[in-house]
Amino acid sequence: NEAVSRRCGLSCVPPRERRFPAPKKRDYTDFSQSSKKPMVALLVATLGVAPAGVARRALGGKPSAAVWNEEIKAAWTQAYASAQGVPANYDIDEIEGRIPSALRGTVFRNGPGNFERGGQRYEHVLDGDGLLCRWSLDGATGRARFASRFVRTPEYAAEEAADTVLHRNTFGTQPASGPLGELENAFDLVLKNPANTNVQSWGGKLLALWEAALPCRIDPDTLEYVGRETFDGLLPDGALTVASGIGPEVDASLGLGVAFTAHPREDRKRGRVVGWSWAAPLVGSSLSVTVHEWDAASGALLASTPTALPSAIAPHDFALTDSWHADSAASRQESEGGRLSLSTPPPRPGRYIFALNAMQLNLFPYVLGLTGPVGALRTTGEGAVLVLVPRPGGAAAGREPLTVRTEDPYFAIHHAVACEEPRGGGGGSDGETIRLYTAAWPVVGAGPFLGDWGGDVPLYDDGKINPTLLLETTLRLREGGASLERSYVAGGACIDHPHVDPRFEGDGRVRYIFMSWCNAEGESGSPPVGYCRFDRLTGKTQVWRAPPRTFCEEVVVIPRPAEAGRASAGGEEADVADVWLAGMMYSADVGRSCLAILDGDDLESGPVCRLWLRQAVPHGLHGCFVEELYGMAT
Repeated sequence: NEAVSRRCGLSCVPPRERRFPAPKKRDYTDFSQSSKKPMVALLVATLGVAPAGVARRALGGKPSAAVWNEEIKAAWTQAYASAQGVPANYDIDEIEGRIPSALRGTVFRNGPGNFERGGQRYEHVLDGDGLLCRWSLDGATGRARFASRFVRTPEYAAEEAADTVLHRNTFGTQPASGPLGELENAFDLVLKNPANTNVQSWGGKLLALWEAALPCRIDPDTLEYVGRETFDGLLPDGALTVASGIGPEVDASLGLGVAFTAHPREDRKRGRVVGWSWAAPLVGSSLSVTVHEWDAASGALLASTPTALPSAIAPHDFALTDSWHADSAASRQESEGGRLSLSTPPPRPGRYIFALNAMQLNLFPYVLGLTGPVGALRTTGEGAVLVLVPRPGGAAAGREPLTVRTEDPYFAIHHAVACEEPRGGGGGSDGETIRLYTAAWPVVGAGPFLGDWGGDVPLYDDGKINPTLLLETTLRLREGGASLERSYVAGGACIDHPHVDPRFEGDGRVRYIFMSWCNAEGESGSPPVGYCRFDRLTGKTQVWRAPPRTFCEEVVVIPRPAEAGRASAGGEEADVADVWLAGMMYSADVGRSCLAILDGDDLESGPVCRLWLRQAVPHGLHGCFVEELYGMAT
């Protein structure tokens, strides 16, 4: 693994050329030969927007035939067929192995599940309608039950009844056009909420999430749609997620509202859930953001922190940290057995961290109905920007947010964890060091955003989809700024969707990062075909590879109950991989999906059990685990 280090502000080392050469001159489709109506083709060429599938040349190499070939491609395509047999609700009677006896609770998972209406295939898989899945697990009795249901928003119900696309979508799916083509969608700026990205639970509420709208509240017993969630009026409900910049009263009178992130974070040691709302600027390039912290059990609002991010485009994810008392003797040390430990006193809240990718938004094609918002986005090839916002009640509270601008053209997707090291632990004059672990594309040039990652299925032909690597970013804070270094870890493998034990969210004692595994080459993207675990202390990576033509979704990390766990062996302050991992897998050979349970401390041995469904479920996204047992009579 070659580490790429750079110190920003004064100089910047160029990206490593061996693996990711500088982008060549872009080669776009000749729009003069477009099959669109002549007026539309002229506008497309004039406004400079490229539709999905017309994209920059990939910056990595081609995947080898071992990880991407015609056989794998055909099997991978099956993983994106629209779900059948929905709604479902039945006992799972085909279980390989045994459900761990102490595992009791419910796994929820969300993802695009329907990709067509009236014979029209959606333009992009991420426009697919959200499909909620629920696994009720009772290890003591060995029973399991499965249920699924689409998130039946009013938009979904209307399109189902009409059997046609009625609403504009983020990634390019639009209502059927008439004589004027796409221009008939001009000035219709309201987007459909597919509610297809995540599902999380706190305060007794189950929420289906999509990052450009309010959460959708779901009944956890029936999976039925309840309505839009505003948290008792905390989040303004409006047709457009736009802020006028004048004030909330004006925004309300104009019918403007906010959106809520699809990636809230659980700060389990404090019993909190942290998420943020946002609204795009009507004028200017500053995004209005408010970070909220709730009590996880009661749902009571504990804190709200308004801030502004120097971007007109909302980031996809964020991270949070703990901070250590300035006068404490806490220090990072290696305890018996090679486990990370820290002395008392306990940490305080630290910072919220946002990674802003270098993108530009040209609204005119979207306003004129020629494309969805994503089609109006372009990556610029410039450096990412990190913004550190102090958490209330923490050691940094009262300070202004710190903005760190880099010349590093990576693209942040999902953050695994962030953590602050104690003062005196190798930081700058302030003695603070922050480490951020991110699933990222290593180098992104100028071009249409997500153009290669689109269509019926994400295809990896000719290496056109960049690999996703686990990036370790080290920020050393100093007076008035910070220096920055980065390196790729986990052996430089292509991975996705990294997570940690939620008991160590934002905690410098965190040791293990769990994620889906795509390939060891790190040269190009390819489908996820296994799971892996990265050890921050030793730098070693464990990998389990699924059987051929089997594809692995994100893992949900489930802490073992205290009475059944191994945490006591290392004390409460040690991360000893005392978790189960729940991940859904699809086997093209049998044409069905299963939920796999793995031991976080012995990942290489593979699943301890597989719970096979009666049908296939399309390849999905994110989910959660709750200790309540829903959908199963006891």
